[in-house]
Amino acid sequence: VEDIAMPLLEDSPPALRPLRRRRDVSCPVVVVVVSIALVSVVIFGNSTWTTSHVAVEQPDLRLAAEEPQFEAAPLTWHHVLVGAIRLAGIGQLALCFVSAAIPYLLDWEKEFAGVQLLLRKMFLVYAAYILCINLSFGVLSTFAPDSLLVQSFMSRVVSAFIFVYWGARVLVELFVFDLGHLNRPHEICGRRGIELLFTYLTLVYGLALIHSLGKLNLDVAVPDIGPFPRMFVIIIAVFSIMKLLVISMPKSQGPKLSCFGAFLFFCVWPGMRPAALLQRKTGLQWWKDLAWGLLFALLGVFWSVGTKFCHQAGLSDAAAGLVALPGISMMFHVGGLRLLRGFLRLFGYDVEQLFVDPLLAKSLSEFWGQRWNIAFSDMNRFVFVAAIRTALEEDLGVSKAKAAQAGIFAAFVASAMLHEVGITLPVLAGYGG
Repeated sequence: VEDIAMPLLEDSPPALRPLRRRRDVSCPVVVVVVSIALVSVVIFGNSTWTTSHVAVEQPDLRLAAEEPQFEAAPLTWHHVLVGAIRLAGIGQLALCFVSAAIPYLLDWEKEFAGVQLLLRKMFLVYAAYILCINLSFGVLSTFAPDSLLVQSFMSRVVSAFIFVYWGARVLVELFVFDLGHLNRPHEICGRRGIELLFTYLTLVYGLALIHSLGKLNLDVAVPDIGPFPRMFVIIIAVFSIMKLLVISMPKSQGPKLSCFGAFLFFCVWPGMRPAALLQRKTGLQWWKDLAWGLLFALLGVFWSVGTKFCHQAGLSDAAAGLVALPGISMMFHVGGLRLLRGFLRLFGYDVEQLFVDPLLAKSLSEFWGQRWNIAFSDMNRFVFVAAIRTALEEDLGVSKAKAAQAGIFAAFVASAMLHEVGITLPVLAGYGG
């Protein structure tokens, strides 16, 4: 079993300040924004429209033959964009809520100590105006998203103003503000979350503007891609966001990746350790990974074929689904990822093993923490545990032990939510089960 190092959890020196921030988020942001847009199109719009058209009263069975049956109207791109605008409104309301922490994070009291009273009041007035504008955008988009899609002069003006407002904010975030000193895990999560939110808002209101100008036809039915493609889209979106956070963490060496290394990290290798893709090495053992990966992939295929025959012979759908899970894990988790690791090591990239012989685990903690789905464990440790721990310990003065416990609890909660998003959302049923 290979040693599993966790470099991203090491504490960084308090006086450390990175070099001036470069435009290091452009490529990842594009990947993540496309994923979020797809999720909004395929998931949010579909769920909002279908739930809004579910009958709340059961018909009387005696009158069923007499009453005409109506089919639900098909989901169109118009409904999808309405859902996306409502989601944007909720995001802006959340932004107004978390804005209360900005004076504390940026230490306004200390920074304004030597500023003239007039300038201080002007700054506070401007901040209040921005807060009210964001609140207005959030209320309008959350409770009246259809009003932005009406082809009228007013909707065009409002959509254009919101689009330009958030588009300019994206440019300011990337090219004007230097927030490199906010390099602790929870601060990095906040920065990246803000960047993603601003980009998403610009995209959504840009589409609303194009539609209100009559240049975008939304009265077209959305094709139903099915649960498995939907799950694939969700996994891409979640993993892209998590990888963006991981690659931004201290000592991850993510910013040192070449363009090709960043492509491998975001689009090829599902692991969460970008340092393995910094440089190519020679003499790496790769044939064992290919051999073991091929063996488990074939075992998974045979297992799945056997499950199919059992299902055809009378095994129930629920039982067949449970029996098929080990075969799917052998094909993709243990076999497919091991094959991918072998190919990357063949070309000189010393990537980690993501499923480290799970059957050899001697305890549940070893199974879940050190052997099963190392990428997911790394993601939890590097992002959720580290962010909660540093926020509580360094900013709020919570003891190290309690901060670590809170971080672990947050990782479990985040893991449950991510599994809910990745498993129940694709089928649009069984929430919380």
